[in-house]
Amino acid sequence: MDDLGLTVLDHEEGDDNSSQPEALPDGERKRRRTWMRILVITTSLLLAVVLGVGGFYLAVGLNALQNIKRDPGMMPTDDGRTTTVIDTGPVDFVLMGSDSRGSDRGRSDTLMVAHLNAERNTLYLISVPRDLYVSIPGHGSNKINAAYSFGGSALTIKTVEQLLGIQIDHAAMVNFEGFVGLTSEVGGVTIFNEIASKNLGFDFPRGEITLKGDQALAYVRQRYDLPRGDLDREARQRAVVKALVLKLLNPSTLANPATFNSVAGKVGSYLTVDSSLTNDAIWKLASSLAVRSAGDIRQLQVPISGGKRIPGAGAVLIPNTAQLATLSTAIQSDQLGAYWKTYGED
Repeated sequence: MDDLGLTVLDHEEGDDNSSQPEALPDGERKRRRTWMRILVITTSLLLAVVLGVGGFYLAVGLNALQNIKRDPGMMPTDDGRTTTVIDTGPVDFVLMGSDSRGSDRGRSDTLMVAHLNAERNTLYLISVPRDLYVSIPGHGSNKINAAYSFGGSALTIKTVEQLLGIQIDHAAMVNFEGFVGLTSEVGGVTIFNEIASKNLGFDFPRGEITLKGDQALAYVRQRYDLPRGDLDREARQRAVVKALVLKLLNPSTLANPATFNSVAGKVGSYLTVDSSLTNDAIWKLASSLAVRSAGDIRQLQVPISGGKRIPGAGAVLIPNTAQLATLSTAIQSDQLGAYWKTYGED
């Protein structure tokens, strides 16, 4: 089984119509800047760990919570939904980022659903390809990342809910710049690089390499000059996610007050969440969390059947509707374990 796909675009490399593998030609280029979904995952895990220890660590954790921004307009409010009790049962989050520039809202080019099971011992991360061709409520069919430009995070969440047939409980958005600081603060992450390459002045030989800061960004941004384009880039990002989670959970990281203070002190300022995800709600979530290692974080991707070009939308990915229905049922019934054994990634 392969790892989870995370799409991260450099503003110098972005291509709004070319995230399909080699079968699709590149579309028009435009400069963009995207947000890092990797930081969302590690932020959630770090906050949970922070709240599980005492004394100095507890104080640092509380400070990190205070730095989190709340957005009352992040979740849909026009459908009569009720707030989920976060300390019982499964919880579904939408994790996203955008390439907004100035007054332009931009598009959501990083999108993921995080499903925490009722036992709170397994976190399923389901990546949603940015070029997935879907129905966007009130706006016809388009790439799913267009939902953010049409209606912000609320419409993005509605689109994801319609796609997966579920109700999203909470949402989070992450600052792009956080990734650089986080990998540097933990002293770098070590991964096995499958494909030798060079990008943005950095050399990535095949084999075990350690990445941090701008070097790590250059590694996960690269798409061109890789055999499978976006798919190889996503494989790199999956490897970095796992390595970073392991580093954050490593006792040597948690036991070093200076490192812990530096990482926790920054992580809250990178994160914006919906207004119902209060400090108390995060505290309850952290108190119930039983995710202990990278093995408890299971990786999936919304299934696709292929890609093609559609006038007005460009190169898109077409969902695999039959498998998508199976995924939807698995999420609704909180039975993603069986689905993951068939379709999941290490």
